[in-house]
Amino acid sequence: MLSAPKEEYQIHIENSLSQWDKISSRFLPSLTRLFEENNNIMSEIDINQGIRRMIFSHDVGKLTKRWQKIMSDIADGGKAIPRPPHSALGAAYLLEWNKAREQNNNLGKASIFAVLIHHIDSSISNESLESPEAQTIQKLFIQGGDDIPWHTNGDSALRSIKFNESIIELQSVTLNSLIELSDTLRGWAKCPRALDQHKHRLLGSSLHHILKICDWRAATERPVDEKEKEVHYSVLEVLNTGGIIS
Repeated sequence: MLSAPKEEYQIHIENSLSQWDKISSRFLPSLTRLFEENNNIMSEIDINQGIRRMIFSHDVGKLTKRWQKIMSDIADGGKAIPRPPHSALGAAYLLEWNKAREQNNNLGKASIFAVLIHHIDSSISNESLESPEAQTIQKLFIQGGDDIPWHTNGDSALRSIKFNESIIELQSVTLNSLIELSDTLRGWAKCPRALDQHKHRLLGSSLHHILKICDWRAATERPVDEKEKEVHYSVLEVLNTGGIIS
């Protein structure tokens, strides 16, 4: 199973989790104050595990048959064709996982939002936010039914990742999950009180920043061509000189 043409899926996720472990002590004290619930400060343990679930889930959408075929073809020297979007499926996976854990708080919703938008800076269409189910049907060539065309080895790839809590199966995520994803986040982001809207933007942005740092750092550990390596270096230089050194 591949995350990129020259990178195994499991390795990328484990590297991303490892990057969080390196920087978590810099963020957790502030996050406990940001994510207070009912005037109660959340524990660093709960926030840390919530962020680890976010990182674990962020690329789950790459475990579809179509993504894996494209990656395999490119790895074998085939033509690089546009890759199907994957962030909405990762967000829907985290949504279903949080439901199974009965975690319906701001940490859970901000984590889902961060996964959904983690490629928004790569000119990904707004469809991921407004109509993820329609985008998924179109890009994955779904002909009918509610099931997502997951790769047959997808669940085994997830189970092979070192993670310290039980996970859900890919088949838990369907097109209905994507509809619920859009409705849930729209209600969370556009809640009635302006002050709550502002707070939710801060929460989502904070986790999005963390996810991007971990994702970018992990990506630099895979083989890339010189052009991509130059882009990675320029981004990481900004992150490191900005104080995230570890």
